[in-house]
Amino acid sequence: MEPEQESSLFEIRVNENGQNCIRKFWRLLVPGLIFFLLVFLISLGVSVKNILLSYSNTDLVKIPMTARVTYYFSLLTAIINSWL
Repeated sequence: MEPEQESSLFEIRVNENGQNCIRKFWRLLVPGLIFFLLVFLISLGVSVKNILLSYSNTDLVKIPMTARVTYYFSLLTAIINSWL
């Protein structure tokens, strides 16, 4: 009798060329993720700073209502993009 081979429905094999492609992709992915994380943090910081400045009681800062809405929209966009 022949020995039964163990089979799997989801078995995937990658040859050497495929492994090289995955490594190249990973080398590009990590710096890209770091860059987008930095952009997110800067955008979040600027939005929070501008929101706080919009409620300042000094006469030096007069920010129109449309700009205040823009700061909230920017903050919301930064938070949503961090989840995606």
